[in-house]
Amino acid sequence: GRKYDLEFHQLLAALLAPLTSPSPAAALPLPVTDLFVDTSATCAGADGSAAAPFCTIGEALTAAVDGDVVRVAPGTYSEAVTISKNVELIGTGGAAVTTIDRDSLGTTMFGPAVTVESPAIVTLVGLTITGGFGSGGGVQNAGTLTVRECRVEDNLSNGIDSASGIECLPDAGPLVVDRTTIAANRGGSFASAAHAIRALRSESVTIRESTLRQNDGLGSTLRVNDTPLVIESTTISDNTPLTSSDGVIEVLSSSAQITNCTVANNTGANGGVSGFSSQITIRSSTLTGNSGQAVGGVRCRNGSLTLTNSIIAENVGSTARDLFLDGTTLNSTGFNLIGDASGVSGILPSDLLGTSASPLDPLLAPLAPNGGLTETRIPLELSPALDAGDPANTEPVDQRGEPRLAGLGDIGSVEARPVGLGDPIPGCVGAPNSTGAIGRTRTAGSLGVSANDFALVATSLPPGQFGGFVVSRTPGCSAGAGGSSDGNLCLSGAIGRFNGPDQIVNSGTNGIASLDVDLTAIPTPTAFVTAAAGETWFFQAWHRDSGGLGSNFTEGEGVLLR
Repeated sequence: GRKYDLEFHQLLAALLAPLTSPSPAAALPLPVTDLFVDTSATCAGADGSAAAPFCTIGEALTAAVDGDVVRVAPGTYSEAVTISKNVELIGTGGAAVTTIDRDSLGTTMFGPAVTVESPAIVTLVGLTITGGFGSGGGVQNAGTLTVRECRVEDNLSNGIDSASGIECLPDAGPLVVDRTTIAANRGGSFASAAHAIRALRSESVTIRESTLRQNDGLGSTLRVNDTPLVIESTTISDNTPLTSSDGVIEVLSSSAQITNCTVANNTGANGGVSGFSSQITIRSSTLTGNSGQAVGGVRCRNGSLTLTNSIIAENVGSTARDLFLDGTTLNSTGFNLIGDASGVSGILPSDLLGTSASPLDPLLAPLAPNGGLTETRIPLELSPALDAGDPANTEPVDQRGEPRLAGLGDIGSVEARPVGLGDPIPGCVGAPNSTGAIGRTRTAGSLGVSANDFALVATSLPPGQFGGFVVSRTPGCSAGAGGSSDGNLCLSGAIGRFNGPDQIVNSGTNGIASLDVDLTAIPTPTAFVTAAAGETWFFQAWHRDSGGLGSNFTEGEGVLLR
């Protein structure tokens, strides 16, 4: 309506305008100090400034106070890092070039590579964490921890109830693992350990858009005990737990929500998910190609299992291929594909089922990078999963963040018909909104200018919020758009706003907003122009956030028109 059109126009105009000084009455944020670390610096006279950085992370953490940001330059840091303050530790060049390596201290230096003490609130960004040995492995957490865009690799644990990758001690706060790879970690001598993540009586574990792969040894790959677990848009593959009773994902006396995930090609006692006295929900996920000494797919004992819009097929086990439920209630909400449903009750007519004599083949392509941040198994042309999904759109987007087709989606973690036509805007990463997800803008329809069949789709937005799309011929990255909004404005140059009649959008109940675009009337700051073949245009969405949390930007996409 007119109110939202005016507010979008005013707010976005303020965001794109040059910065002005705050009024005397404006509340100023608390000061935050950036401390700099560079292992290649001279060290003499170091004070943590950009001109005279500290040589070690430990020096910066000693100087830091709560709320500070420690910015770590590319390099390998041969130290064991202990964090007892509320800080962000950011690898400025990303995990590919910034490493904390405890092993380089020598084989006698046992302990985690990174230790987070209680009650510290810590965020780790853009780091490779390796060389941890002993109880705790890569990261031992007793505080509140977020691990974003990191690699936790080649760590070893040999402690009871410990983890080689990330270990959450009893009474630890929430752990959030976001856009992170946990790989090639090794278990030690105890069956109660885990290779990737272990949480015992912690507040919660949440894993998003991450990869857990090629971890092996005694214990599980991911193990929670008396700890709520949420896994979203994540691939867990090629792991090899060696104990006689555990699953790759082991859920003990806990709740687990597994959504838009791929669990594939794992080998263990139970190749996929194993639960005991737990409430497990699997939605819009694909569990295939797993091999278990007992059960290949999902084994649940003395609990409940809810299945929605998921593929559990092509698994191998001596007791059961795909499902084994012992004292467990199956709550199917329908539209599942189960390769071998022998002996399983609680299924619905909309479920697609095979038997032990005639398993149902989901006809999936091998695990591969099909878009998004994680590898997936996409349905092939003749797959029975195509167009057989929940018509109520159980999840608005698939594992890659691509919209699911309304009323005609596919079963499993991936839609076979991607919407994105272009590429993400390079070097411009979004910030989570109030849902915990990072919003995305994708292009749909046709890239042909003459067809003029082009649309914008913003996904993973907070429900029921208004916003609008912006466009430019020039990409960019402005952090916080001058401090007025969360996220990054990924456009620069002459930025146009789609704020005409009926162009202010709303994310509705499913967190998706879309707009049909007339390629003969692309807005610029001064006029409307006609897009031409051979031109590259960049698009992004701005939106209000819920809960009084201001506003945010999605990530954007650029397209080359034809």
